[in-house]
Amino acid sequence: MSKLSRLSTVVHRVTNVLNGSAGGFALPCCRTFSGRARRVPGRSLPAKAGLAEPSHTLALLGRRAPRHGVDLRETGFTLVEVMIVVMIIGILSSIATPAILHAAKTAKYKQAAYDLEVIGSAIRRLAWDTGKWPGGNDVTSTAGDELEDLTTPAAGLLSFTNTLFSASKWKGPYIKRIETDPWNTHYFWDEDYETGHGREIGKSGKIVGIETHTVVGSYGPNKRGKNVYDDDDTYLIIE
Repeated sequence: MSKLSRLSTVVHRVTNVLNGSAGGFALPCCRTFSGRARRVPGRSLPAKAGLAEPSHTLALLGRRAPRHGVDLRETGFTLVEVMIVVMIIGILSSIATPAILHAAKTAKYKQAAYDLEVIGSAIRRLAWDTGKWPGGNDVTSTAGDELEDLTTPAAGLLSFTNTLFSASKWKGPYIKRIETDPWNTHYFWDEDYETGHGREIGKSGKIVGIETHTVVGSYGPNKRGKNVYDDDDTYLIIE
């Protein structure tokens, strides 16, 4: 046996001893003296000193090892993408907000108009039975009267007082309950309410001007009350 063959045999045996005494994660192979690798059944090459596992190596390099074949850097959003989404949301909000506010305002006026129709019907029944308006004035009287709360006995709709209404004629209550208007203010009664104020247009196209009517109404969102006539009032003409 030549010296080269003996040396190769010694190296091979030493490698086998090392493989058997120190386990590792390397592939089961050994490297011969000639530099060529050949597999050794049941053996694995020990981990070399100073080398970390692949995932640890990536961590040391400031990178994360991909899991299940997905790079974690690909699962988030870039700053540009986030800014685009925020910009789109802002545009949609600027378009939708005025429409929502207008719809809410319209809904409140519609609710007030509906409430006034119900209250107006109750007032007409009171007048039919007793011959009096809320507050006790005769329906034929020209004297003006005002009430800022139609839930009181003086109104005669929910309950009555003998000083204003005849017990034999009053057939109420004429309404189950009277809520406040959508702006949390009581509905009012006014026998000489001034309508128009240069805002109402007649069939001829000319401004009708100021007229006096008996109404039940709401002071509207500004809640400006007695003897104040403005555009945001909602009222139902009784007479």
